[in-house]
Amino acid sequence: MRTKKQKFFGSFFQKRTFFLLLFPLSAWSSPFLPPKTLQIGSPEKFQYMLFDAASHRLFVTHGDKITIVDTDRLAVAGQLSGLNGAHGVAIVPVGEAYADSGRAASVSVYDTRDYHLLATLEAGVDAYAVIYDPASKNVFVMNDDDGTITVIDPRERRVTATITASPGFEQSEADGRGHLYIAHSEAHQVLRVDTTKNMVDAAWPVPGCNQPHGLALDNAAHRVFVGCQDGGVKMLDMDNGRLVAALPTGLGGDEILFDAARHRILIPDATGTLTIIDQSGPDSYVAEPAVPTAPGARTGALDPATGRLFLVTAQVARTEAPKHPGGAPRYLFVPGTAKILVFDPDR
Repeated sequence: MRTKKQKFFGSFFQKRTFFLLLFPLSAWSSPFLPPKTLQIGSPEKFQYMLFDAASHRLFVTHGDKITIVDTDRLAVAGQLSGLNGAHGVAIVPVGEAYADSGRAASVSVYDTRDYHLLATLEAGVDAYAVIYDPASKNVFVMNDDDGTITVIDPRERRVTATITASPGFEQSEADGRGHLYIAHSEAHQVLRVDTTKNMVDAAWPVPGCNQPHGLALDNAAHRVFVGCQDGGVKMLDMDNGRLVAALPTGLGGDEILFDAARHRILIPDATGTLTIIDQSGPDSYVAEPAVPTAPGARTGALDPATGRLFLVTAQVARTEAPKHPGGAPRYLFVPGTAKILVFDPDR
């Protein structure tokens, strides 16, 4: 017979530097195993995460630094420090990491071997998402507040162009074929950037989507997945922006992850659930039962080889009203409690 402690949702078992989160087995129905937890400490203001498949390192942006996790050992391996409002990070093949400082309108360049600072470059106001585009071999920095995109040649570590759009950039992805796709929250659109010409070549409205934030690409099926702050994911044709499907999700999702090997769309949201959508064709999608995560776990990263999912959040101190009507509550966190939730696939 199980004890009350075993039945308690959210109890923790400590082992070295991480904790195993135990869920009642009778209540757990998911393509993932119950998650492990790794504490990473302050600050509790986190944005994007990046999994680097070559090094098996997870880069977690939060506040004035980026914490680097060795995902094989589930242990902190280092930090990119000296940042001021870290939001995004990109790894380029020359062995360098480009990380933004949103409040300083700059991008810092680090050596990924020992994480020392190599250079600091100017960007725009509220530098946000940072993307490496393999087609142009350039780094693109989405500057949210001034609506510009800074283009950097990492071979020379210099800014080569600035693309003008309008404020409101959120999650961005490169298709590897010469285009960058951006969720545009203020205009309720998806922008497409030609990375060979450094210009916006398309702007598609997303019907019924308030504050588009999350975005992921299925290059094989030519689909763009767009997440809405008021709940819902829209599937668009990558070539012309045509809406082909839509499904409900939880509130406050900040990111979408596409598991191409398993044909799954993963959408973590701020209210503490993970929406899982199975794809059986370019226009055919079915939602599985939502998986419980933790309040605030609205952003994550995926290991494409194993299907392992990483989310980041912290212990909630108090809850405030949504920033926008119909959105998710805002969470304020206990200092020193930032943590990574690690979901290993069960099927």
